[in-house]
Amino acid sequence: MTQFTIVLEPNYPEPGYTVRVPYLPGVISYGKDKKEAVERAKEAVAGYIQALQQAGQPVPEEAVAVELEKIEI
Repeated sequence: MTQFTIVLEPNYPEPGYTVRVPYLPGVISYGKDKKEAVERAKEAVAGYIQALQQAGQPVPEEAVAVELEKIEI
């Protein structure tokens, strides 16, 4: 089983979350709450991997952990 880091971004002030998968370019999903957002992200990642495999492309693996930083301006 392959693991991917996802980034959950609250859609403030609207409800829900946008989900990005940093190691899979273009994989973005949405859910009305965290649980749905994570489930939809799993579906999006599975579809992306399936498309790569059908095209004969390798499935990327995370090389390093994603880092988050806050900056002050």
